[in-house]
Amino acid sequence: MPTVTANWNAKGVIISGLPSGPSYPLNNWFVTRQVQDGLAYQTTFMSDPQIGQIVLAGRGGNSYRIGRVFGWVDVSAYAPNITGIDLNIPWGTNTGINDFIVCESFAFGGATSTTLSGPDMAIGTSWDVNVAYSTNYTYTQNTIQNIALNSTAVAAANASGVYLNFIIIDFDYDYQNFDPAFGGVPANYYGDFNYSLNATADITYNLPGYGNDVNNVSSADIDQINGVDTADIDQVNGI
Repeated sequence: MPTVTANWNAKGVIISGLPSGPSYPLNNWFVTRQVQDGLAYQTTFMSDPQIGQIVLAGRGGNSYRIGRVFGWVDVSAYAPNITGIDLNIPWGTNTGINDFIVCESFAFGGATSTTLSGPDMAIGTSWDVNVAYSTNYTYTQNTIQNIALNSTAVAAANASGVYLNFIIIDFDYDYQNFDPAFGGVPANYYGDFNYSLNATADITYNLPGYGNDVNNVSSADIDQINGVDTADIDQVNGI
C-alpha cells in the first residue's frame, strides 16, 4: 500500500475573546466555549491562544480567550481506497497546554473554500465535538508532530471522496468543557501554530488493481499475475 504526503489545502486559526474582536469581553467559560464568532487568521501572527485558552484577571473578574486550529486536505485522488491518514501538525512554543484532539469540521464552507471565517468557530454548526478523529495527544512544542487519525476520520474521507475537514482543539478544557479557571484562579494553557512550516497529511491507500480480464479469465477470479497481487498491478505488458 503506497503512502503519499499532501499539503493541507487550507489552514487557519480562530480566536475569540480578543479586545479587537467580536464577543468581547467573555467572562464565563461556558459562554466562551459556545461562542459563535471570532477573529480568523491564516498567516503568521502574534496573538494567543492559537490553540487552547487564556484566562485573564481583571477588576470585573476573569475574562476568557479561546483558540482553535482548522484545516482540510484534498483526498480525491485516493478515496475511496484510503486505509490510513496521519496529520503532520507544525507546533511552535507553548504555555501550559497539555493534550489536544482532532475532531470533525465543516469549516471553509464545507471544504469548498480556502478562506476561514469567524463564524467557523461555532460549535455544533461548524464543527462537531462529538465526532473525534483521533485520540488525545500531548502537545510537543517546536516540532512537526505526527498524529494518527482514527477509523472514523478515514471513513469520512472515503465517504466524501473529495476532502477531509478537521479541527484541532485543546483536549483538557475545550474538548471536555472544563473551566480552566476552576476555583477562580486565572490560568494560561495554550500553544502556537507555526505557519513557517508546512502542514501536511500522510495518506495511505490501496491501489485499485488491474481490472481487466487476462487470457479470457475474469479479473474477479484473478488474485495474482506472475506471483504479484493484482491490487499492486496497474498495467500488464504496458496496457
